[in-house]
Amino acid sequence: MQEMTHRHTRELDVFYNEHSDACTNCGRRFQNGMCAHLGYDTERNPVVLCDDCAYLLSETVVRYHWTEPEYEKVAPESKLWRYMDLSKFLSMLGKKTLYFASAESFEDIFEGAKGTLERKEKWDAFYLDFFREAIQTAPGMKPEDLTDEYIEENTTRLLSELNASGNARRKHTFISCWHCNESELEAMWKLYSTNVNNVLAIQTTYQQLYEALDKDPHNRNWESQIY
Repeated sequence: MQEMTHRHTRELDVFYNEHSDACTNCGRRFQNGMCAHLGYDTERNPVVLCDDCAYLLSETVVRYHWTEPEYEKVAPESKLWRYMDLSKFLSMLGKKTLYFASAESFEDIFEGAKGTLERKEKWDAFYLDFFREAIQTAPGMKPEDLTDEYIEENTTRLLSELNASGNARRKHTFISCWHCNESELEAMWKLYSTNVNNVLAIQTTYQQLYEALDKDPHNRNWESQIY
């Protein structure tokens, strides 16, 4: 098996972002747990190959344990709508930029939250058990130091840090909301015109928006903001 070179390029990352569902050679669709080999063939074309086709690689850049995307993919030709007031529209035209609001600025305090609140207690219990096990089996720990007090204190600390990291992530998550539908909706007009008189809707497609965002290979999860 070839060694990985880890020589990523923007071209290769964009290719994987657009073709990560199936093997470039045989078309076999990847399933959870399968290995995806990303690299170049003998003609230096970017490819992502399954185990059976990996021999075709002249350079293996990286191998992934393939997992199902956390977000729903949108068809390239799907129509996207964004409803906004006139001032925001004029600002977008003048600055030639698309504004992304911080998740922290949303009225919904659970914007960007993972999971549902009613399951938090179960997840906290799961992580507490996980941290207890990790502390007791950590390399170099002396049995005499693993008192019940020490274990519980550090287990609670790790859970607190985990929760804090989730909240901190909201500061670094920025969102632009678009509505995916074949036509405009009266409900969306009402939602966005409640407190604003001058409201308009702009329409594009998923592909056009993707290209307008420069096919950023390091921002793959932006698709999940489309609802």
